[in-house]
Amino acid sequence: MDRAFWILIHGSVLGTLILIGFALGLMGLIRLRPKKLNAAAVGGPVRMLKVAVVTMAVALWGTVLTGTWIVYPWYREAIPQSPRSIL
Repeated sequence: MDRAFWILIHGSVLGTLILIGFALGLMGLIRLRPKKLNAAAVGGPVRMLKVAVVTMAVALWGTVLTGTWIVYPWYREAIPQSPRSIL
């Protein structure tokens, strides 16, 4: 596949999922404040926290794997046009 596609997946798609998961987790924690919490209202924030943790974990592992095995080797190429040689 084209390098631009993998850079897009690594940076934009997975990075966006990480930010969305972080925002969901923050919203879930805010909704767990004692003033607004009763026994019936616990399910929503806890479910939101579970979705946030799973979203961030999958996106972070995807970022690590695509960065380590797909994107990073391009910087290590021993050709004059590689980003490592340009930097």
